Amino acid sequence: MVFVTGSAKKKPTKPKLSAGESGQSGGQAASDGPKKPATSRKKKDQSLNIGQIPTHWKSDQTHGNPSNVFELTPLKYSQPNVLKNLQIFLEGNDIGKFAADQSGPTGYTKLLLQHAWQVENKVMWGKYNGEREEIRKIMQRMTEAQKKKMPQPNLRAPIYKAGSNLAQLGAPYVDGIHEVHLVHGLKDPTLAEDIVSGGFNEHFAGTQSGNLFGNGIYMAEDAGKADQYGRAVSNDADKEKMRTLLYTSLNLPPQDNNLYYMFVCRAALGCIVQVGKDRDHRLGTQEPVFADGTQQKELAYVPEIDKPRTRFHTELAEVTGGGGHVAEDTHKEHLGNELRFREFISYKGDRIYPEFLIAYSREQ
Repeated sequence: MVFVTGSAKKKPTKPKLSAGESGQSGGQAASDGPKKPATSRKKKDQSLNIGQIPTHWKSDQTHGNPSNVFELTPLKYSQPNVLKNLQIFLEGNDIGKFAADQSGPTGYTKLLLQHAWQVENKVMWGKYNGEREEIRKIMQRMTEAQKKKMPQPNLRAPIYKAGSNLAQLGAPYVDGIHEVHLVHGLKDPTLAEDIVSGGFNEHFAGTQSGNLFGNGIYMAEDAGKADQYGRAVSNDADKEKMRTLLYTSLNLPPQDNNLYYMFVCRAALGCIVQVGKDRDHRLGTQEPVFADGTQQKELAYVPEIDKPRTRFHTELAEVTGGGGHVAEDTHKEHLGNELRFREFISYKGDRIYPEFLIAYSREQ
């Protein structure tokens, strides 16, 4: 496996991603992981520079008028710290064990990083940055008491640290908006091109995978869940498409036919609504999760915020213990806790930036 630098020369393509295709999450209880209280910036003028791109980008996406819609920069062995942090996102619970959403053979026990690409898309980053700024302003208006009532992401410590390390490359996390890195598995690897060119499209939610908790874009902190959706490229036409996108045009050796693909995404989670076995109401309340008449495509208003009213930005689905149809998706973690894999569901694609595309193998 050799990593070399290069750029994908692609003409604009119309996004047609199924946003419902999910890397869905596994993880520990909400009490686990680093508990960093939400904070707001106190200075009057702390607005983000919406046009500023990450300082570590090297392609012509750094120019005022880039020639291509996106660039894919292969990550090299000379960047071991980046690759090390990406590998951490492939370490999860119950790797290779049978589950309701499992595709392909089981019996493997670990996932190993084989190739990685950094996604550079100036327009898409600008949209994501705009969403970060909007969420920052909303959460800045919240009082500390209001913030304490809001669920926290509380990712597992290694995942949060790895994501924070990746963010430090050239675009640090924005304070107080619950910005994190999560994974999104690819049931159809050829959709990678649609994602890197146009981002996630919430209008296609549920067309590639399930929508148990709503018609949004599903993400994971645990690769054990995201990998359940992974499928290797099978037919010759799709193999050629992936070769052209990721290998041949970038002077990389042809890919192994048994590779699987996953995105490591930035996500601005903002105001979070948490659900459990009762998927229609906020955890521990009778308050609705979804806005009326939206077919579970838009979240409800945040009761704690008014003037102006604000809708929740992200749904956190977390079920402790099994029961009914969710029992098939429970797993036992390293400490013996039995939990449902956690899922973070966004209902707006621009709040997610697919920062890294990774190819991995399933190993014994």
